[in-house]
This record gives sequence, C-alpha cells and structure tokens, in this order.
Amino acid sequence: MRGNLIKVIFLFFLPLTNSIAQENTPFLKGKVEISIKEGTFDCDLTLSNIPKIKDYFIRLNSGMNILHMRSKKPNDFLIYYSKSLADTTSTGESTAYYFKDDKGNDKFLPKSVQFKYVGKFPVANDTLKNYSRKDWKGNIAFNQNSVRSDGRQSSWYPILYDITNDKDFHLVKYDIELSCKDCKNIVRKWE
Repeated sequence: MRGNLIKVIFLFFLPLTNSIAQENTPFLKGKVEISIKEGTFDCDLTLSNIPKIKDYFIRLNSGMNILHMRSKKPNDFLIYYSKSLADTTSTGESTAYYFKDDKGNDKFLPKSVQFKYVGKFPVANDTLKNYSRKDWKGNIAFNQNSVRSDGRQSSWYPILYDITNDKDFHLVKYDIELSCKDCKNIVRKWE
C-alpha cells in the first residue's frame, strides 16, 4: 500500500454449487448492506426453491436481530417462528429456528421465506490491543478495514438444515445486491 490509502477487503465465503440430481438447490435473493466502521449487517433476504423437508431447522447467526420472517409462497404472511434448544449439531454461532404448523404439533416450511434482520458486531480497530482469544472461523469479525464471515459456520445468511438426513444446505445459488457505505473496495471470495 502507498501513502495513507487504506484498502478495505471484504471477504464473504458463500459457497456455490451445481444442482444435485433430484434435489432442489435453495436460491437466496435480496440485499445486504454492510458498515465496516459500525460492524453491522442489514439484511433483507428471501430463501426460495426450498427442498421439501419435514423435520428441519433454519440456522442464522446468533448476533442477528430479526425484524421478521415472512412466508412469500404459497401465501404472503408474517410467520411466527420458534427457536430450538435441541439443535445439537450447531456449533453455537447460530440459532436454530423453525415454523410450527397451524395445529402447533408439526413443522411447516413455506416454499419461499423472507428474512429481515440486522446484526451488530464488535469492531477491533487495533488487533494487537483488542484481540479476542475467542476469535475463530465461525465468528463474524470486523476490523477497521474488513469483515470476515465464512457463511456456513457463521451463518450470516439463513441456512436450511435437514434433521432427518443430517444435511445442511449451506451451498446455495444466489442473487445478492451487496453494498457497503463506508468501504473503499469490495472483494468477494467464494470457496
């Protein structure tokens, strides 16, 4: 780097995949606004092309504050969501959500669900002084120049999990408008 130019590197690990035969690959569409200085994610995302699963969780980072979850298909309505304490395969970074059916006995999974949420995370301006021993791949981590979020473990976007088959659907197709009001550069990296 030359002079006082600070490069902002924005890393998202949102895996891509090809469709698996006989199985839907979920599609994620919407807008994500990031602030490097404030340590925020502001997300309006819709998950569609959802496989037919009876016993599931939808994982989302525990630092995300949900405004609402809304069924978009088959009908457009706000969904009351429940949190599960029985998600034993999660590593703690995420919270497991599900929707009860109208009788309250089983789970209901719409064909398309909108998620509106905001997350605010600490910003480590000086990584030597503000280093956290609790920093690992699954954390969403901000410093004055970048944000790191791996997707699968950190669950910055909603990740569908099939309990019966012990399979998560972190591999998605996507169309996301990404903006960062206080970034100089946006570099996207997918693995």
